[in-house]
Amino acid sequence: MQMSQTDYRVIVTDEESAAAERTIKIGLADYNREQAGYIDTRPLLVHLTDAASGEIVGGLAGRTSLGLFFIDLFFLPAALRGHRLGTEIMEAAEAEAKRRG
Repeated sequence: MQMSQTDYRVIVTDEESAAAERTIKIGLADYNREQAGYIDTRPLLVHLTDAASGEIVGGLAGRTSLGLFFIDLFFLPAALRGHRLGTEIMEAAEAEAKRRG
């Protein structure tokens, strides 16, 4: 069966869809596994915590996969910016990504 462009629609939306995200994530993982022959995706998180309370106040959320380091989210409260904490977070994440290869 031959498909044409008219068989599909491109939809742009601001509505989150767990089903759509799952389809994209699984499809990409399957494609990467086919191309590379393996899959090694692992979360990589760096938390910035308040020393007194232990509360997480910022940090980085990302992942490593197929020799690459991806940053999904990075947050540092305004009052803590300009004190090299962001640099420390990035350096810690990069060091772990390098350790993973």
